[in-house]
Amino acid sequence: MTDLNRLKVVLVEKMRSVQLSEKMERNLGIVLRWMTNKIHPSVEQLYEKAHLFYVDVKELFFLS
Repeated sequence: MTDLNRLKVVLVEKMRSVQLSEKMERNLGIVLRWMTNKIHPSVEQLYEKAHLFYVDVKELFFLS
């Protein structure tokens, strides 16, 4: 089954949620809610994450 939460997949591959929250200066709770799809980051935040992960922003989206 394909994982629909690309942010979670990339995060697991690249760094831990604690590291991301520190690098983005965000609360760990917010990062965890992003990973569980309870809330969604803004487009600006997605670009910031892509930069931190050294990936194209498209990799953070589920592409069919």
